[in-house]
Amino acid sequence: MEHFQKKYGFARSDVGLHNWRECPYSQWAFENVVELVPSSIIRACAPPADALKADNSDAFFSQMVRLSDRPETVSSFLQRSQTDHFLVSKAGKPILCWQGACSKADRPHIVFSVSKSFTGILAGLLQNSGALDFQRPVSHYVPQALSGGYGDCALQHLLDMRANVDFSEEYLNEDGDYARYRRATLWNPPLADRPNEALEDMLLSIAKGPGPHGGPFRYLSPNSDLLGIVLERCTGANYAQIMEELLWHPMGASSDALITVDQKGTPRSAGGISVTARDLLKLGNLLLDHGAANGVQVIPEAWIHDMRHNGDEAAWNNGNFSTFLPGGRYRNKWYQLARPSLAFLAIGIHGQWLFVDPEAVQPLSDPHDPVCSRCDRSREALPKACHSDKNAWRPNNAQCRTVLDRVVCSTGAFGPRLHGSRKRSAAWQRSPLALITSEHGASCNLEMRVR
Repeated sequence: MEHFQKKYGFARSDVGLHNWRECPYSQWAFENVVELVPSSIIRACAPPADALKADNSDAFFSQMVRLSDRPETVSSFLQRSQTDHFLVSKAGKPILCWQGACSKADRPHIVFSVSKSFTGILAGLLQNSGALDFQRPVSHYVPQALSGGYGDCALQHLLDMRANVDFSEEYLNEDGDYARYRRATLWNPPLADRPNEALEDMLLSIAKGPGPHGGPFRYLSPNSDLLGIVLERCTGANYAQIMEELLWHPMGASSDALITVDQKGTPRSAGGISVTARDLLKLGNLLLDHGAANGVQVIPEAWIHDMRHNGDEAAWNNGNFSTFLPGGRYRNKWYQLARPSLAFLAIGIHGQWLFVDPEAVQPLSDPHDPVCSRCDRSREALPKACHSDKNAWRPNNAQCRTVLDRVVCSTGAFGPRLHGSRKRSAAWQRSPLALITSEHGASCNLEMRVR
């Protein structure tokens, strides 16, 4: 007990459902969710991975960057932002490694809404096998949904966040729809006067919104949890088994993953997955390699192509995240940057990122990498010019690399805005981020936990 308190600065008994997503308790809780919320294990089959080593880490982490009012070393920033893990690899070999003082490389870390992107992949795998038809309505797989708002919603609308239901995703509203939703997932304490309802019952009770499904992008987490139920219904297996057999084993994950479940074992497929930094990075590499691992086609290349190219730009531009990624898209539970970029990403609240850029060509060591001249002056918003205005870019010096600048600026800008917070919280900065680029002269894989 004394060791725990000395390490974290608080007692284990201080952590509960009422505060586990808040600093400083998240420092421990995000790698130990299984002790707080019932969870199913997603077993790995590959042998545990060896510790990562990188010969040039010290030189990089000692570089000076300006990400706030005053310059600081990369190392100082990572400590100040409570970073858990920062990994960069090139051509499959690690070149940069960072691990926070309280973090463990082999401990699964919750990735929150990056879970949605895992769920999108599983849906694609089942579509490829013929078990799912994305054009069929939810009620085809879950007949009980017919009387609710999701009954006539096509699976593709769930996948693309274009379902129109009467639900408000307000994270800070302690009395509204989202609080009820969190209680149903067992993420929040139950109300004193009544027991928690089951997640499926809560989802199927959501009413239809005005207008048809298939309209503008509207970010709603229940869409992804309902999709997880669809996956279970069409296979007869639970979510952990599906992920284990279709993705986790074939991709060669080296550590067990977890997914939180409710009182009836229904998965929190919208945000309950925990994975190690290394395995999240491995997923990014799998997508970069067109879905193939060890000579086996794990993820259908056609699904990856669809995800990367077929997001509806009009739906995004008219949706509630349009200012977050100007000119962006969303397809199959993955975000895409504005064209002509082919970069795509998964994002979770509290700062988790998995960013994959197949076309990146600049090495981390290039002192002339471009960096946005506006981002170091404001972290409150990501300027549209970052994507489209060539005049906003300037040559950078050797002490400020574009990859780090873009990543940090993006997390600072996206965190509160993306998830509807009204105030900046230290807690949202705590989680994994991964940036992955191709081998075109500058292949690098970046995983950053900015918990």
